[in-house]
Amino acid sequence: MGRGDGGVARTFVAMEVPPSLRKPLERIRDRYGKLPYLRWTLVRDWHTTLLFIGATPRSHLTEIEAALAPLARMFAPIPLTVERIGYAPPQRPASMVWAYLSFSPVLERLARSVTEAVRPLVAPEDSRAGTLPLPHITLARFRDRRPVPPHQRIVFRAGEVVETEHLFSRMVLYESCRMGNGRGTTYRQVATWKLTGN
Repeated sequence: MGRGDGGVARTFVAMEVPPSLRKPLERIRDRYGKLPYLRWTLVRDWHTTLLFIGATPRSHLTEIEAALAPLARMFAPIPLTVERIGYAPPQRPASMVWAYLSFSPVLERLARSVTEAVRPLVAPEDSRAGTLPLPHITLARFRDRRPVPPHQRIVFRAGEVVETEHLFSRMVLYESCRMGNGRGTTYRQVATWKLTGN
């Protein structure tokens, strides 16, 4: 059943950001895109993670896809609310900008189901596998991971997205790929599923 092309991929499972949220987030990126201390992530890469798997033999990808596919029929689209745009991660020195999303018991159940589905095929590296304590979308990272003093950071104006609700309906198996020349990483969609709940 494996693809038989050899090698190892770095994979994770996530929910794709819906167009209704992607467009206003793009406007926020455009508003603050010239801040010298931030490198904004690619719009096509925006997601909220369900499970970071890590190193995955490519020969297992087909089996992982088959294990995840039934979940799309078990879960309907999941409403999530944007709580704020701010620096992250919490309780640690800031190194990123997140769109913080509301906690959702349904999203957490989906994350646990994803872990159970792939557990026989991989050994997830993430010690938090199956739980989703803080859903978010990574919008930007500090350049060169250098700390920026709080008094030098801008406060984001994001009233057009805060407290807005959006339906997350597409689950994706992603592969993380290095872009080279210090440009960071991008993500390739290995497989996608539309949540239908039936």
